[in-house]
Amino acid sequence: MRQAAPLLSAYLALTAIAAPAYAEQTTADLVKAADRIVVAKCLRAKEDTEVIAAIGEFQTVELVKGNLPQAFTARLTDDQPIDLGEEVILFLGPNDEQGNATPLPGEWVYRTLQLADAGPYVVTTNVTGMKVFRAGTLTELAPPDPVDGRQVLVQPIPSVDDLVHSIRQFLKQPQ
Repeated sequence: MRQAAPLLSAYLALTAIAAPAYAEQTTADLVKAADRIVVAKCLRAKEDTEVIAAIGEFQTVELVKGNLPQAFTARLTDDQPIDLGEEVILFLGPNDEQGNATPLPGEWVYRTLQLADAGPYVVTTNVTGMKVFRAGTLTELAPPDPVDGRQVLVQPIPSVDDLVHSIRQFLKQPQ
């Protein structure tokens, strides 16, 4: 696990630099706006030349909000490409005319990274606007401190289970 720390630090620094500029939208905003939230694995992507987009085929790993079949397709955008085999958290709107799930505007895909061969998947996208709890508890992880006006990751870095648990806790709150 110690060997993964420098790699993770470099990865997080690069993703923070390369992140596209979207209108400020917190994780809480995405949770409220999404019809469906899912942890999914990308199985395949194919080009749709009619609309100049890609259609990704996904396998549901864990459904957090809404309804989706075990296997589903989603329209992908150039600004948020997803690699084959990558496990991600998707914030999705309604289906398009062809039956593909559509992403929400902005940061609609939360990246994950496996720390070691058998280690947990962690969320490498900043979680903002909501508390993040250790999975299965109400123990809050430390809130992020701004660095140069930008949010940094919650410490310790939340696992996918932590974020899924926190989203479910957030959804239980009166909106």
